Amino acid sequence: MILRRYVLREFFTASLYSGFAFVFIYHITHLFERIGKYIDRKIPIYKLLVFYLYFTPQVLSLILPLIFMLGLFFSLGKLSRNNEILAVRSLGISPAVLVKPIVFIGVITIFLFACFNQFLVPPSNFKMRKWEQENLYGVKRGKKRYFHHLEVLDEKGRMITVGFYDAKKRVMRDVEVTRYKEGRITENLYAKRGVYKGKLWKLTEVWRRKFHKEQEKLEHLDSLYLDLPPPLYFEREKRKPDEMAFFELYSHIKRVESTGGVATGEKIELYMRFSYAFIPLILIFYGAPLAVSVKKRGFGFGFGWTLFISFIYWGTLETFRAMGVKGSLPPALSAWIPNIMFFLVGLFINLWRRI
Repeated sequence: MILRRYVLREFFTASLYSGFAFVFIYHITHLFERIGKYIDRKIPIYKLLVFYLYFTPQVLSLILPLIFMLGLFFSLGKLSRNNEILAVRSLGISPAVLVKPIVFIGVITIFLFACFNQFLVPPSNFKMRKWEQENLYGVKRGKKRYFHHLEVLDEKGRMITVGFYDAKKRVMRDVEVTRYKEGRITENLYAKRGVYKGKLWKLTEVWRRKFHKEQEKLEHLDSLYLDLPPPLYFEREKRKPDEMAFFELYSHIKRVESTGGVATGEKIELYMRFSYAFIPLILIFYGAPLAVSVKKRGFGFGFGWTLFISFIYWGTLETFRAMGVKGSLPPALSAWIPNIMFFLVGLFINLWRRI
């Protein structure tokens, strides 16, 4: 029990220092890349601090697997350099006992990392890009009165296009509503004007087409009350897939597919949020043998190999993501194949080394 607490203390200490170091380096590098833009815009320091606060969750999501592996390497590597692993072996205890507490932490990290990617990173990405739009490009997002060429996919799977919308008067012009069933159009409605009345929209000068099998029915209506989404639905800002929380992204995918559309990129984003959470645990299979044998190989070799494996992993993930986006692989496979590959190779390494 004492040995486990000691290993965990060393692991968390090493991970914490590694995390601070990499986040700081990442932010400083990013700052120097854009320092010219910040100076041109005369952005004050406190606003820059706000931006990098929003940016931190994305950075942590990207480098957390590397931090986890470095924490494992530094903690077990320290024990190896101090001959503490040799002392443990002399007592008849396998070094695998030292790794078990970290494996347990890796399992817990799967859940915590998944929640982090689902509920903290997306809103932070949204706020970060909103900050960029307002402070770097002078675009005040979310404060517009007039909107042009809106396209909205509502909760009922209807595609709504609006030529012009006045948010203050709650009036829209050139409204088109298309209903779908099993990917086929069942109804198409066009209205010259729409006004929000209570909880319904009053559409005027309406032309409605209904499609049933091979038949088409066209009718003209002077006015029609329709339960379209409320005004705020049209006024809210559109979010990219990586700015959506889990349930929002899942609902978006379902709505797109209900209209017969393809949501490949969104599906890959959703699946990768879960698959990415397994990376810290999988990297344990690579880091543990290296850390235990750091005295034989040398600290520099182990550290360099750790970075090499991490970057190879990221490169493989992005390669399979691109294959999924292009349609060469199903979205689920493109998100999970890298994990399966690296898990099997890591398992082989551990069985071969028998730490």
